[in-house]
Amino acid sequence: MTRLIVIRHGFSVSNAARRYTGQQDVPLSDLGREQAELVADYLCANERVDVICASDLSRAIDTVAPTAARLGLDVIPEPGLRETDVGDWTGRTYEEVQAQYAELLARHRADPDVPCPGGECHREVFARIRETVERLMRIHEGKTVVAATHAMPARCIEALSAGHGIEQIREHRVAPNASIHIYSYENGRLVSKGRNIVSHLAKPGEILPDELV
Repeated sequence: MTRLIVIRHGFSVSNAARRYTGQQDVPLSDLGREQAELVADYLCANERVDVICASDLSRAIDTVAPTAARLGLDVIPEPGLRETDVGDWTGRTYEEVQAQYAELLARHRADPDVPCPGGECHREVFARIRETVERLMRIHEGKTVVAATHAMPARCIEALSAGHGIEQIREHRVAPNASIHIYSYENGRLVSKGRNIVSHLAKPGEILPDELV
C-alpha cells in the first residue's frame, strides 16, 4: 500500500513574529527545532518510512532532518510542496497587510481566483499541490512517503482526501505547526487515516486563524 505522511513544518521565526512568509526562506525558531526532534521521535517509533521529501524551504527541510538522520535517509527537496507565494505581502505583519490591503485581502479570502499582489491565488496552489502529490504517489508506489510542507498545502491535501476542490478549502482548518497527518493512496485518491496528530508535541505551535494564512 502507498502511504503519505504529511507534516506541517515546525514553528518558524516568522510564525513567532506573525508575518506572512510565503516562499521566503526563514529558519525554524528554537521551539520549531524542538518540535522537529519530537516529530522524529513519533515517526521512528510508529512508522516504517521509505522516502522523506520536503518543500525546498529550510523550515520544511529542517523539520524532517532529524528523522532522516536517524533513519539514514536523505531529504529530497520538492519545490511543488512550497507555501503559497504571497508576493508583495512577503515579510509583512498580518496587521500591516490588513491595514494596507483590506479590500484585496477580503477578496483573496473569498475568491480562489484572486491572487496575492504579485503572487499566487488559491486555485493555483491547489492545482500545484494536487499535481505534486499525484506525482509523488506514482513515483513511490507501494512505499511510505513523508512530506514536510506548509499550512496552505496541508489544507489542500486534506481537502483532496475529502474529495473537495478549492471551493471547499475553508471547511479544512489550518493545521498546527509540526502536526502529522496520515493518508493511504488507494485507487488514485487519498484516504485519511489520521489527522492533526499532536500527541508527540509537548508545546504545540501557534494555530493561525484561516484568514491569516
